[in-house]
Amino acid sequence: MSTEPKPLFVYGTLCAKQLLAWALTGEQSNAADIEFMIRPARVFGSARYGVYGCDYPAVVPHNSSDVNGYLITFQNNSQRRKLDDFEGEAYKAVATKAHILDNNDQPCGEEVDADIYIWNGADESLTGEPWDLQYFIDERLEDWLDLFEGMELTGGDHVDRISFRNLTVGISPLTYAYVRKFLSPAQIVNSRLINSVMVGVPGRTTACSTCRQRKKKCDRQQPECSRCIKAGLTCGGYGKPGLIWLSATANTNKGNSNGESSSQSQPWAVRYMRPEYTKMLIRTAREQQHLGMFWTSFLPRGREFSLKASKVSTGGWTRALDKLYDAEAALRKASLALSVSLLGERTKDTATRVSGLLLYDQAVRETSNALQSAKRAKTDGVLAAVRLMALHEAMFSPLENRQVKGWRRHNDGQLALFLLRGPSAFISQPSHQLFVDGRLNIIIAAITRRTKSPLSAKEWQTVPWEIHEKCVKDRLLDIMNEIPWILEQQDNLQNLPPSHQKDKVPGILHQCKRQAMALEKWRRHDETDAVLSMFDLQDEDEPLPSPKDEVELAGLHLTGLYWIAGLLLYSTLWTVSDVVNGVQRDEVNQKSKVYERATRAYAKRMAYSVHLFFEESSSEFEKSTGLYPLIMASQLYRRVKPVPEEQGAREAIRRLVDEVLPA
Repeated sequence: MSTEPKPLFVYGTLCAKQLLAWALTGEQSNAADIEFMIRPARVFGSARYGVYGCDYPAVVPHNSSDVNGYLITFQNNSQRRKLDDFEGEAYKAVATKAHILDNNDQPCGEEVDADIYIWNGADESLTGEPWDLQYFIDERLEDWLDLFEGMELTGGDHVDRISFRNLTVGISPLTYAYVRKFLSPAQIVNSRLINSVMVGVPGRTTACSTCRQRKKKCDRQQPECSRCIKAGLTCGGYGKPGLIWLSATANTNKGNSNGESSSQSQPWAVRYMRPEYTKMLIRTAREQQHLGMFWTSFLPRGREFSLKASKVSTGGWTRALDKLYDAEAALRKASLALSVSLLGERTKDTATRVSGLLLYDQAVRETSNALQSAKRAKTDGVLAAVRLMALHEAMFSPLENRQVKGWRRHNDGQLALFLLRGPSAFISQPSHQLFVDGRLNIIIAAITRRTKSPLSAKEWQTVPWEIHEKCVKDRLLDIMNEIPWILEQQDNLQNLPPSHQKDKVPGILHQCKRQAMALEKWRRHDETDAVLSMFDLQDEDEPLPSPKDEVELAGLHLTGLYWIAGLLLYSTLWTVSDVVNGVQRDEVNQKSKVYERATRAYAKRMAYSVHLFFEESSSEFEKSTGLYPLIMASQLYRRVKPVPEEQGAREAIRRLVDEVLPA
């Protein structure tokens, strides 16, 4: 005897109707067909926040807050189970009252008993910032739909809970849609790079593969559909190259037409497959050649980072990859994707470029699979794979504006994996090296967002070094780790009315001065001076030597980070000190002038030295580490009034920006 499923209040990603349609029916295009099941509603006594490194939100009890969403009334138990499986183990269902909203977005007086999924994870995983549905729809929904294309929730009875959200945690969900945007439909079909075939799903189309790729209605004429013939395309046919079931029994296709499914061992299934490049994943001589070519191009002078260089720069993590390579499929695929993509860029060969993209797609999917395993998700191999995929986004993304977004998503994924494992997981090698080098990208992302980093907590700055002495690089990153919080407070200050600003300024100045003093103390240390003395320019008339090996290159990298920290701290002191003194920047203010001179001095040192990262013989690692100092100096010079003595520095930065950065 079946009971009527209890309504469910949804408030996050499932409020995107296309995603909800996919979850309930397996097809995003069925959004109009589920409208009758949903009603706008509000739940009181709850607050909705973002989750670090994730696209989805969480709701927690909060007496003075409320959350808007949809109340879903189900037609059968299978539909409810599908959404239960989508939510996963990070949430727990609790009873609530959903207040139905009228056309004016106000409660109409009708209350409905329903369930709501509230956060069941660690509190420190929540950002404390409101979650924005429209941002998710505009920026991330397409990637989610691409990721889930070809899969559907079964809605069957099963013992194990596997969250579909695990497929998306911090991973940029690149799929074959990425390739579709890179090539024209004709190229895709003719080269038969993509051949997805729907099989065995009740009520689904049996269109030819070409029409499915073009999202066109197929007339299903045999042996070739007339729509393809009229369009001058090769019809991909109606072949069924074999169905792959993942975590589901093969009787999924026996479900009845009203959406009820027969008993399943797991909550989801892949309905169709695309060709795999498994032959490329055998560690052959050709594979070794591709990998060797990439690392020769990426690493300084084509050589592995020495232990000495690893203590100064953040490239030491690459030393661990060879040992991890054969143990983790995601890392292997990510490495091959980088190697083949580099070959495609050098040869300008379209087929090789696309092969690199397909391998990258496989790496993303393999990482998504790894995240479903509690044990595998916490391995160093998966962490290294995410790092390599971020590198792929930065180096080879062919889509406009995709590079920065993709890098940030993978970087958020790296942070999510750090938080998942906890600080004690990074005490021993090689985990320790992956963490101490990986946190630089986390810090840069937090600086860019001007938001406090979770890694600034005391345990994250102490526990991983229980058996290691902090090196010169670690001590500098500790200082930089505090800067995002200072920038966040500065932004909050600017949002206050003038009458309230002075009360907040002393605290910000104190924190900023404290870190500036720590930076100067770090700079005066003998070990630091030995590293920075070669490239920390004091006299612009004296040309700097090019780094001749990976140790000197590591010193140049550390010098660039030092410039960034100094520029950020002293520019903040410059800005905030004007507020506390109640004067404008162009008025005489002795203390402000001191901070201004220091800020301009750091920018000037960048201007006359940053070209060393971009010489003709520079590796990809050198170029990537030089970008941030270059951008910081360029942004400062655009923001502040020019002075005569820095004209040469401004011109040097302008020329390098024109040469290095795309328009």
